[in-house]
Amino acid sequence: GENCDDFGGFASLAAADDYTCGLTAQGIIHCWGDDPSRFQELPAAESFSQLSGGAEFLCGLRTDGTVGCWGRCLSGICDPPGFDDFTAVSAGRGHACGLRTDGTIVCWGANGAGQTDVLAGNYRKLALGYYHSCGLGVDGVITCWGRDAEGQRAPLADPEFAAGFQDLAAGGNYTCGVRVGGQPVCFGQRQADWEVFGVETPGQAHFLAAGDDDVCIVRPDFTAYCSRDAILLGDARVTTLAAGRSHVCGLALAGATWCWGSNGDGQSTVPAFAATAPPVCGNGRVEPAGGEACDD
Repeated sequence: GENCDDFGGFASLAAADDYTCGLTAQGIIHCWGDDPSRFQELPAAESFSQLSGGAEFLCGLRTDGTVGCWGRCLSGICDPPGFDDFTAVSAGRGHACGLRTDGTIVCWGANGAGQTDVLAGNYRKLALGYYHSCGLGVDGVITCWGRDAEGQRAPLADPEFAAGFQDLAAGGNYTCGVRVGGQPVCFGQRQADWEVFGVETPGQAHFLAAGDDDVCIVRPDFTAYCSRDAILLGDARVTTLAAGRSHVCGLALAGATWCWGSNGDGQSTVPAFAATAPPVCGNGRVEPAGGEACDD
């Protein structure tokens, strides 16, 4: 609900398709956008530390190390493995994966493209696209499995290309990473050449967020750049970005929650108790809900 007198700000966000969810510092989940009733059975009495959104489902990492998933429960997506040592969870189109404390990844749900057939490794991060899954190894090597029709895995066959990464993200049919030193690289539907986004270089990246249509980077100074329509978040400083189908949401260093992009289902309309309009600058099409276009 929106009667949140004790709301202390969101600690993290998850965005997917046409909805957004925020996780409070107290581990409580709030969702907005397309058909939030699909998540009406979210267990209010449980506490979570991380969220990840799929096409029509949401997964959460509980503070006790277990994972739960809710929403439209197809292909066993709402029945994750019962381990209690998960450290992260990530959701794809119809599948999800969890990272365990021993560095292994386990996946469940739809597997039409082999996206749940995990390749062995010692991983420290995971990221899922529509029909492919990836892990970043402790050795800085990215490994992916599942669909490769758009080239979201192909470049990784070159061991030299696959090595030397410090961060990982995956969108619909593409994969991105940040190399040691800060160079962002994307392959698949979002090519490695950032000029396809209308910019020669977005600068060094601290970390990435990838959605269906948007690739966003957060620079070392916590300013952000999002690829589609060359959206710059002005002088804003963000700690977290989450990208959905055609919208992006972020958490500011000051604690406010911002969303911009498509808003046909209210996915960019942040609940009043958490909303503050960001200084988003672009071509005038992608603006925060209730915000004003920047003077270019």
